[in-house]
Amino acid sequence: MLVPAVGSTGRATPLPAFADVLAAGGLGYSIVTPATPPTVAITAPANGAAFSAPATVIVTATATPASGTIAKVDFFNGAALIATVTVAPYTTTLSSLPAGAYTITATATDSNGASSSAAVSFTVGAPVAPTVSISSPVNNASFTAPASVTIDATAATTQGTITQVEFYNGATLLGTDTTSPYSFAWSNPKFPRR
Repeated sequence: MLVPAVGSTGRATPLPAFADVLAAGGLGYSIVTPATPPTVAITAPANGAAFSAPATVIVTATATPASGTIAKVDFFNGAALIATVTVAPYTTTLSSLPAGAYTITATATDSNGASSSAAVSFTVGAPVAPTVSISSPVNNASFTAPASVTIDATAATTQGTITQVEFYNGATLLGTDTTSPYSFAWSNPKFPRR
């Protein structure tokens, strides 16, 4: 459509295209392209991991900006903010977690204000007692006094590691071994008479 330009001699001139007006900022508006959000991933713990209470869990995230820099990584336990980290490595430690199910979310925000999130779920279970058995001497073994009796034991756990095995005679502690194979040499034990 041709319209006479203001202040012209009456000759019709074409109006500029709308895109040209926007590009020149002629209408007071600008075209805003939404910022591309950063990428974020939780690298530890693994999704579905299991821990025993009271648990200490180190949560680590990686964050990469699409443009600009990473301003911060917020860590949430459910909806509760538990830490804000502004410098890589993006890590926080959760201490003394009781038994339960947890979902931790890491939200990375870049210097343009764009953000994205990643989540991981894990469980903390009640502690499970280790198993232990005496492999030597056999039950009801006989010894002649004075004797030296070597007590051998095996121990295993499904959570953590075995730190020590304690050897008792009733309620009396005889000794402790901190390395496998676990054993204690009991010298001159006092046996009841039969």
